[in-house]
Amino acid sequence: MSMIIGGEITEIVGALSSGRTSLLVSGMRDVTRRGAVAALVDVDDAFDPVSAARAGVDLRRVLWVRCGGRRDSALRAADLLLRCPGFALVALDLGETPPRLPLTRAFRLRLSARRTGAALVILASRRVAGAAAALAVRASRCAVRWGGPGAAPTRLDRLGTMLRIVRLRGGVAVDSTPGDGDGSRAQRETREEGSEPSRAQRETREEGSEPSRAQRETREEGSEPSRAQREMGRYRRGCLTPSDVHWWAA
Repeated sequence: MSMIIGGEITEIVGALSSGRTSLLVSGMRDVTRRGAVAALVDVDDAFDPVSAARAGVDLRRVLWVRCGGRRDSALRAADLLLRCPGFALVALDLGETPPRLPLTRAFRLRLSARRTGAALVILASRRVAGAAAALAVRASRCAVRWGGPGAAPTRLDRLGTMLRIVRLRGGVAVDSTPGDGDGSRAQRETREEGSEPSRAQRETREEGSEPSRAQRETREEGSEPSRAQREMGRYRRGCLTPSDVHWWAA
């Protein structure tokens, strides 16, 4: 399963031991296996190259930038790498204490990614990119498997991770517990507001049905979807379900 969307920002959030780093490593493995180059901006020097190599990452195709806790330097380094052609993936690991990221700076990172076609994956304990992210996934630990000899095994064997899509541009964001048929709080509040159109919607209707210049230009370009739209369509078709459990070897 890959979360690499060229020219877009993907956020992977979660607590410690939630599987977020394993998810990032799997993306780096997919990128390096097809012969592309990846860059990792590591704020807290948390990357373990030995474990990544065992997971299938080709370290010869990975640029590891160690920032020594300097988060502002990490943001500048990620921006610089996104502007450099040749990287299929730029990963930014902000650790447990991610800095405040202004929305203008987040959109600037997205613009840099779109210009070069690189995918930006932000790894942190909480979301920082806001509306600039095309996909946001929350990882949470849901089960632990123990192994070893004897009736009471004492060796940690695997961790089970549950993934939830909390933001999907052009789709429905899911941030509710499994089995909650009423949907999330935001979805319930939206339904409770009723069907009364807003002032902006009424003004739009009063302007008539004549398409704008931007709409006409969009229609003239044809119906061929872009690469980013095709990648996002994979998630809508069920490549990544709203809640899915993945097991990672300890």
